Amino acid sequence: MILGMLKPLLPRLEGFLKDHKDLGENEYATISMLIDNGELNIQIIAVSRTPNENGKHEIIRVLQDVNPKDL
Repeated sequence: MILGMLKPLLPRLEGFLKDHKDLGENEYATISMLIDNGELNIQIIAVSRTPNENGKHEIIRVLQDVNPKDL
């Protein structure tokens, strides 16, 4: 079900994440969605392309908070 809803949006979403104006040189963007206190929380997050000394990619910063009520 979710794949059917997302499939038409994927090309636009991919372009938005790849070309986000606030991304640094060694970063990529991802979307985080979670339920917090019964409300949907959506964030666009910058993540390091290079793993740290533990082999993990680090969240650098939140690029944008999205209010689901504005969608």
